[in-house]
Amino acid sequence: MNQKAVPPNRPSQPQIQLTELSSSTQKMAQETKDILKTIRSLTGGLRSYPIRELVKEAEDFGKYLKNQNVKTNQIRKFLDAINRVKIDLSQLYYSSELDFRGENLEEKIPENFKGKISEIETDIVMLKPKLAYGASRASKKSEEEALKKMEDVLSLAIDKIQTDIETVKHFQNFQLDFERLVNLIESIIAYHKEQGGE
Repeated sequence: MNQKAVPPNRPSQPQIQLTELSSSTQKMAQETKDILKTIRSLTGGLRSYPIRELVKEAEDFGKYLKNQNVKTNQIRKFLDAINRVKIDLSQLYYSSELDFRGENLEEKIPENFKGKISEIETDIVMLKPKLAYGASRASKKSEEEALKKMEDVLSLAIDKIQTDIETVKHFQNFQLDFERLVNLIESIIAYHKEQGGE
């Protein structure tokens, strides 16, 4: 047999690359756990997500998505849906006769206004199946896993949005929570793109 013996203390080149890849994958898995842990720990709704922490965790998560070869259009589809909800929420706010800037934050929301809020809330919750569908359509296993992690993160964020809107204050909290969701997805997309995501 003419095989060269490899010294026992010396790893071959492919093993080193595998170790580096494994380390990178573990780091990204930890960063995903970190963002999920932060969102789970929020007790004051999504609006209580400290903006600097949100941006830092979105940066790490955007890098992770890029490293898993997730395409920008796969993420942007979700942002487009969020932007439609954002427009509806803005129109509702400006068409209302409620005093959102006044001192009576405990003023009750009229029933017709509650119905419109309920429709918007439904649109927000229905973003979760869109995320699941996007993950299921991924062409590569790494993309599918990354999009599934994005689904986990954004679904948890959606669950932190104020519900049971009875007063002007509740509606303000609902708006602030939704704005934080928009901040989160926009930051993820920005950092994904900054890392060279296509």
